[in-house]
Amino acid sequence: DMTQILGEVASPGIYKFLLGKRVNDYIAMAGGFSMDAEKNDVWITLPGGQSTHYGRWLSNPKVVDGSVITVGREKEQEPFDGTQFAKEIASILGDLAQVAVLIIISNQ
Repeated sequence: DMTQILGEVASPGIYKFLLGKRVNDYIAMAGGFSMDAEKNDVWITLPGGQSTHYGRWLSNPKVVDGSVITVGREKEQEPFDGTQFAKEIASILGDLAQVAVLIIISNQ
């Protein structure tokens, strides 16, 4: 009579199985998604080993006793570095200016 919720929820753990509840109900019981949760990477694994992808809008399967719900972690992204971006643009523009000068000189 248990369902396990793993991954990026506020309170991962083992929860009492409640007949008729769906994946989103169990995520809510676990306190909802954590800040690092990838909301499009949620899977429910049935006791027989079959896994089903959970789609927040189209697929919200009923949970079977003994199921495991897993919420994935959002991929880390490097913050945008404006200084590095400006350096790259300046370098590209400098290269283009050199090419333009060479074209002008070669046409004289």
